[in-house]
Formats: sequence, C-alpha cells, structure tokens
Amino acid sequence: MKWITTNDIRQWPDRKKRHSEENVPVLLRKLIYASIDKENILELDISGGDSISYSGYDGYANLVKGNKFLPSGRIVFEIGTNDGILKKAEDDYNERTNNPKEIIPSETTFIFVTPRLFSNGRKWADEKRKEGIWVDVRVINATLLEQWLEYSPSVGEWMAKELLLKFPSDVIGLNTFWESKFPNDTDIKIHPNIVLGGRENETLALLERCSFEGATIISSDSSTESIYFIVATLINSDESEKFTSRTVIISSGQHISSLLSIKERLIIIPTYYNREVIDALITVGHTVIIPIDKNSKPERYISIDIESTDEREFDHALELSGFNREKVRLLAGQSLRDVNVLRYILEYENTPPDWSSTDNLNDVIPFLLINSWDESYEIDQWALEELSKRNYKEDITKVVARFNDTLIKKAGSKHYIASPKLVFHLLKKNIPDFYFENFKGIATNILTDVNPLVKMTESERFMAPFYGRKANCSRNNPLRS
Repeated sequence: MKWITTNDIRQWPDRKKRHSEENVPVLLRKLIYASIDKENILELDISGGDSISYSGYDGYANLVKGNKFLPSGRIVFEIGTNDGILKKAEDDYNERTNNPKEIIPSETTFIFVTPRLFSNGRKWADEKRKEGIWVDVRVINATLLEQWLEYSPSVGEWMAKELLLKFPSDVIGLNTFWESKFPNDTDIKIHPNIVLGGRENETLALLERCSFEGATIISSDSSTESIYFIVATLINSDESEKFTSRTVIISSGQHISSLLSIKERLIIIPTYYNREVIDALITVGHTVIIPIDKNSKPERYISIDIESTDEREFDHALELSGFNREKVRLLAGQSLRDVNVLRYILEYENTPPDWSSTDNLNDVIPFLLINSWDESYEIDQWALEELSKRNYKEDITKVVARFNDTLIKKAGSKHYIASPKLVFHLLKKNIPDFYFENFKGIATNILTDVNPLVKMTESERFMAPFYGRKANCSRNNPLRS
C-alpha cells in the first residue's frame, strides 16, 4: 500500500524541520509496533516530541525476533534529520563507539536512522561493520522508511495526516476515525467511556482477541455503536500505541489485494460484512474485527455481544468529557443514553439521513412504531397495513426495499429498524397524534390475541411446526416479545 513516497519523506525535514526532528522517533516507534508482535519485543524505548533534547541514545530496542528491517537482539538507534547527514552519522557513531556507556557494542547493533536519502549510507555502514566493534551497523534512510511504510498502512495513514498529504478515504486509522466522529472542542473531549462504561468484560475479551489471528464479531444494538466500542477499546487501552500502529478501518474492498500482500499481522476493521473478504484476510494471518448489529449477526465467527451501556457510567463519561452536571442530566435525557443520538444533539453529525425528510415521514413512522416484524406472520403484516393504510405485498414491500440497509435491516423474513432511538429522536416532533391512536388499537388487538400454542402440551408444542401450528404473531414483534 504505497501512499507515502521516498520523495515525501526526504522533503519532510526541509518543509517541517522541527516537526521532523520530533516525529521521526515517533515514526520509528510506530513502525516497530506495527510490524513486530508484542511477544517479540522485550524492550522498546524511543522518545519523540520534546524528549528529543535529552542526552543519551535516541532509541533502544531488544527484540526476540526481528523482521526485514530490524535484526533480532539488542539495538541502539541514532537519528539525524539535518543536511550533512554523513557528518552526523559519523559523529554519532564515533561518540557511541568511544563512550557506549551501559551498552556493550559487541552484543548490540548500531542503526542510524534518517529521513534523508543518505545515498552513500550503505557504503558507510559496510565500512563501520568491518571495524568489528558492533554486532552490526546499519542505515535506515528515506527509501527504507518508504518500504517499511508500505507494509504498515496504519502508520502510513498517520504520517500522511502529519505531512498534510492525500490518503485514501476508505482506509483510516483509529485516531482519525474517533476524531472524525467525536471532534474535540475547546473544553469538550468525548471520553471513550461513553461506549465502554459497564462493559469491562467485553473490553477485556476484545483485547484478548486482538492478540490472535482470525475473525471476531462485535455485536450491539447497531453496527455504528459496535465500531465505536471497538475503536474506543483500542485507543483507551494501556497498549494504545501498539494498536493504533497496526490497525486500519476499511470501508471498501478497493485495497484488499494490498492488505493481503502484507505479511506482518494487522488488525483490520471492515465497516461492511463480506465473508469472502474476511476469510481471505484471516487466511494470510490478519486479525479481523467485524462491527455488526445484533439482529444480523452471522454464526460463522466467534462473537462478543455488547449489552446496553450502563446508565451511571454513561453519565460519568459525559462528566469526564467536560460537561457540568446540569448539562449531563440534560444530554442523558435527550439522547436516551444512545451514542448515535448524542452525536446529533452535539451537532457532530449535521447531515440527517434521507429517510428522515418530511417527504418520507408517512413511510417511516409505521416502521418506527412497529420497530420489528416477521413478514411470514400475517398478523405482523396486518399491523403495518393498519398503521400505514397500505397493502403489504403491493405497497409496503416497495418502501422496505427503498430503505433497505439504511433505515431497515433484514435477516431472512425478519425486518427491524436500525438504531430505533436515533430514528425516534429525528422524527419525534413530526409524528401526528393519529398514528399513536392507531397504534394503541393495534397493540390492544395483538396483546389480546390468544396464542394457539398456549393450550398445547410441551410435547405438542415441540411438534407444532410439523402440523402447521404456530403463534399468530411473531416473537420478533415487540408487542409480544
């Protein structure tokens, strides 16, 4: 996945001098986390930002198993970004060779890292290696950094953002995703606990699954809440940098072939369900975490089911985000403690879905009030016909097809509203009273309907499907569930 070029990297110190000085160490650290598994990193200490002014080695690592860019064993790093890179490499090498401090050169590899081309870097390293003082001497220059980034798309996405370069919109990192959904305000920064509160066991289960190859489904009331939970778990963990360095979120299949060519294990979060794509990714050794809503959950993969967030934890997360107690009470009530609704209230999402327009109001309201139904049951069809005053087979099925996968989700003969709390929030001011009156009559009719299975013995109920006997109303109908 080649989105950062050698030219982009080599121009970095000239375009943003201080920025490159502070962030080349961060880039190196992220690349190591992205390409070497946790169990193979015994020690890693590479400081960026303001810490670059401190004395001592620019970085240190001890790896059980390296990769094509780094050897196994102990490594010290020196980093240079200025012009005259040969002199910088020479000075750093001589200083560390003459005074290695606590490091034993005969047991350690010396690596000089630079975003410059350092065209004679290999020759320089060969000459130093022949001195036989260090186990090995290497140079990682702009060309090698470009190659490394090609195998670490999440780090490439981070670097493209840092350098203000274009990057595919259908491949993004964890932090970019979270910031796009919950942008920071001057005083407000939505805390990840807004979707993690009361879900400690599920959080631990997800973190454990991220350590293994294979696919895991995260299911909740909506696929959007599922992906918020996944991202929040990873960026809020003690190993957040490791996760942000090796995780990408993909929203199309455009770059699947590139992901399949990467040998290092990535964590990939597809925003869509495609069994063939998922199986292909796990076959080459990647970890795939699939956000999905609980009503359309396939049985094929290991699943972690997320229950509703704890109310107190949700309110506390709002406080942690910077809201005062009065505002917390207001937001908790208005949002019904649903994170999708909260985003609209806080105006993080400003574009209402097409189905919420006034032109679609009479089409959508019956679905909202019924919430879920099974079209194999006549009484479920009847309920929608009574609310909408339309024929199910001739008219309602066409509306269902129009809103399929946006407002309405389907699993076999069962249909349900995606994010019902959000639908209610967007429509509640425009629902005419007569809909509620009609709904009251329909509810009374369904609730007083006698289920023929009630009068049957347990053994008779077991055989009921073979005799064509079933309840008049589906379990999927919320009035009877």
